[in-house]
Amino acid sequence: MTRTEIINFLINKHGYQSYLEIGLGDGGNFLKINCKEKTSVDPDPECFTMIPSFKMTSDEFFAMNIKKYDIIFVDGLHTFEQTYIDIKNALMHLNENGIVLAHDTLPPTEYHQREPEFYKIGQEWNGTCWKAIAKLRIEEENLSICTIDTDWGVSLISLGTNNKFNIESNELLNYLFFSKNKLELMNVISVLEFTTR
Repeated sequence: MTRTEIINFLINKHGYQSYLEIGLGDGGNFLKINCKEKTSVDPDPECFTMIPSFKMTSDEFFAMNIKKYDIIFVDGLHTFEQTYIDIKNALMHLNENGIVLAHDTLPPTEYHQREPEFYKIGQEWNGTCWKAIAKLRIEEENLSICTIDTDWGVSLISLGTNNKFNIESNELLNYLFFSKNKLELMNVISVLEFTTR
């Protein structure tokens, strides 16, 4: 199940009417989303067939945005810091019973989670998005968080109850710790669990 299929599944299941995508990229995902209202944000999209709704950074967008959305997909700059900020901002612009999704949260190797300066266009790259989910799992009590084990990891975040992952220090958030604890740390579920819950 791809990220696109997951998003469309949720839109159909919950009757969502408004969709926001942070990180348009080549537009491949955005164009396939079936939702009444669609908004995209990207300061430097790779897509030449369409222009994002807002050609600006996600920080700039959230600072001026007054609208709330039913479903928000975070797939922008793949760093821990920016993904965390994007998710926190998305939660503040989310309608009641809405959901935030974050992509690339299950890097299969340490190489896949390297920093942006070591990434070149066309290479496989997840960045350190997983650390944003881990931080939320460790610190937040009022969020329901799980990660679907498909398409490099698709994390779902919504208001609810978080069975927090206990850890003594965020300094342990390195790839070795992640690889040993990812099932519990990221609250990993299968596609079947996702579609039948």
